[in-house]
Amino acid sequence: GGGGGGQRGGAGNGVASVIGDIFEGFTESTVTCDSCGNQTHSRERFLDLIVEIPSRAAVAQARDRQEKARRVASAKKDVDGGAGDGGTASQSKPKPGLAARALGSMVGAVTALVSEQGVLGSLNPFADNSVQLEECLAAFCNEELLTGDNQYRCDACSRQTDARRALAIRTLPECLCITLKRFRQRSFYSTATSKNNATVDFGLELDLASLVGGGGRAGGRGGAAGGAGGGGGKRPTRYRLVSMVSHQGAFDSGHYIAHGRSCVDGRWYRFDDEAVSHVEPETVLAQQAYMLFYQLVSEDADAIVATTIRALQDPPTPRQQQRYMSRLWLTKMISLHCPGPLDVSDVVCRHGFVQPDRREVLPLMVARVPSQVLDELQRVFGVARGPEQRGQQEQAGLGELVECDKCVAALSRLNRRRDTEKDELFGLYDACVAAGQPRRHVVCATWIDRWNVFVDARDAVTPSPGPVSNTRLLKGSGPDAPVRSGLKSGTSYSLMPHAVYCRFIELYGGGPELIVDHDDNIVRAPPPPATKRARETVGDKQDK
Repeated sequence: GGGGGGQRGGAGNGVASVIGDIFEGFTESTVTCDSCGNQTHSRERFLDLIVEIPSRAAVAQARDRQEKARRVASAKKDVDGGAGDGGTASQSKPKPGLAARALGSMVGAVTALVSEQGVLGSLNPFADNSVQLEECLAAFCNEELLTGDNQYRCDACSRQTDARRALAIRTLPECLCITLKRFRQRSFYSTATSKNNATVDFGLELDLASLVGGGGRAGGRGGAAGGAGGGGGKRPTRYRLVSMVSHQGAFDSGHYIAHGRSCVDGRWYRFDDEAVSHVEPETVLAQQAYMLFYQLVSEDADAIVATTIRALQDPPTPRQQQRYMSRLWLTKMISLHCPGPLDVSDVVCRHGFVQPDRREVLPLMVARVPSQVLDELQRVFGVARGPEQRGQQEQAGLGELVECDKCVAALSRLNRRRDTEKDELFGLYDACVAAGQPRRHVVCATWIDRWNVFVDARDAVTPSPGPVSNTRLLKGSGPDAPVRSGLKSGTSYSLMPHAVYCRFIELYGGGPELIVDHDDNIVRAPPPPATKRARETVGDKQDK
């Protein structure tokens, strides 16, 4: 079946990254109960698809199972339709018992095992060692029977029951990474491994239309608003091979060689350690692939990219109105099929003006483009939801680079706070040491590092260190958690006078309070003594 395969982490972790923009896709697993027909769906994120290499016999068996399932479904539909019309339905063949179904599954599994080249193929001289990449992907998504010990717990039936599990690709990534499972353990009880040397035929192009489930889309994180790869129209499913990695040799003594297609001249090159040479596409297709990298293709998107690049290269005319756009988004548009809606949030503040801490690097962050080009990009890709105080037209690009007065004032106040806090605490520390006060209070070095970064920063995005936290120095959580052993001063924690520690707590709060005792052991600080009024209050309550 197609369960698993390259998933690395939960879906929708909300963390944007270049890796996610390029390689992230989503699969959807659908489990159908054979008793009541109830379906459950689960969505998983993947960065690559790790697929088995099925034997020709396994491929043929999968096709037979699909054809039988189609005929059974068709016959059931005819029978149900005839009964509904008042006709007499023919008696159906009795459903085989659990033992018979289990025996059939065992026979099928043994047949596939004997035929598969990676396990026992060497014992079968008549095995066909060639399969298509599309067949490997189809096997990855094939329906899997959940019977016997693998029965499914159906919530609708409230019991264990037979079920069918199928996998579909819901969201296609910009770059599809396919890893063929060529290495495996020979048996459950052995650590010995073997390599599957079966030939997998792949092409320079790959169309995944048949594997994308209903409602599926292309484009990973950045779905465009419409047009090329956008929300309107048909989603692209066609890929072009851009790179391939092959493995030569056995499992324990092999060598990796890469082949890549140049985005400059469109030619293929072979990378064998430091040796680089030009090769023909036919040479690439003859390799024993281990990893394949396919990039999403769209003629509409390619045309828009070409038009934009020409507009950037051509000198502007005196009457041509120019606007500024984000170079980050521009790079995404050139590199990705679905860069997402136009976005200048890396340049502007929440008020819609240029961030004050971007002044020195602003020429590297924006590019001037003709207004009509920006209008066309906005029509095709849409505009990200942006600041409310500026119009939609200005969210896509900036007519002028004006700093935000509100953010300039806020940053000035923040930097004054940083300078004051830094001078006060360093001065207090020096005064305490000069007065001979002991340094017994412990603060985690990680938190101190965050505070130093914060007070030294001059921008508006470096976050506050947050409450003082010594939890890294403890084993577990809770008020009785013991202190970890092997902690080192200067590496794991910093020591400071009591007055300095109290000032940090006044500014940031946090804890727990840890000190170094007379034997140089880190211990929890004893609770402060109760005040006279507190003791009197306790005594009054006891008297009552």
